[in-house]
Amino acid sequence: MFFWFSFRPLIPLVAQIDRTEGNGTVVDASGSVIADAQVELVQDGTSAIRRVATNGRGTFVISSLPVGRFTLTISKVAFSNFRLADIDLHSGDIRTINARLLVSGANQSVYVEGDTGANLDNNNATVGGTIQSVQVARLPLNGRNIATLELLAPGGIDSGSGTQASIRFAVSTGPMEARQNVHGQPRHAI
Repeated sequence: MFFWFSFRPLIPLVAQIDRTEGNGTVVDASGSVIADAQVELVQDGTSAIRRVATNGRGTFVISSLPVGRFTLTISKVAFSNFRLADIDLHSGDIRTINARLLVSGANQSVYVEGDTGANLDNNNATVGGTIQSVQVARLPLNGRNIATLELLAPGGIDSGSGTQASIRFAVSTGPMEARQNVHGQPRHAI
C-alpha cells in the first residue's frame, strides 16, 4: 500500500480586497430616524445602480461595491432629496455617509457637489491608502527599493538612512514601528 504525504509549511495567504462598502443613517431636521427612505448609489463610469431602503433605525448598508466614483441619492415622500456626488471609493474602504432630509411641501432637492475632503473612516482606527501607478512610475529607477513605496503610504516617515529598518509610521500617539510582513517574513528580515 502506498501513501502520499505532502509536508508543506503553512503559508499565510493574504487576499487582495477589491470591494468597498457604503453605509449611513438618514434622519430628519429634528434628528429622528427616517425608515424606508430610498437610497440609490450610481457608479459614475458604468451607470451601474444599487438600490436599498433604510431599515427601522434609519440605517442603510450597501456592500460589495466595486472600486470607483459614485453619486448617492436619498429620497423619501414628503422630504427633499439628498444628493452627494463625486464619492471616491478605493479598495477596502468603508464609507459612512449620514444624511439629514428636510420636510418639503413641494418637490425640492438638496445637492452636495465637489470634493468631500479626507475620507475619515469612523468604523476603525486604521491608517491606510492606495498607492497609485503614477506614484510608482515617478519613483527613481536607480536603486529602486520596496521601502520607498512604504514612504508613499499615509504616515510614512524616513527616520534615518532610508533603509527598510529606518522607516516608521506616525500615529496620533507618536511614531510607531510598522509591523509588516512580506511573504510571511518580517519586513526587516528581507
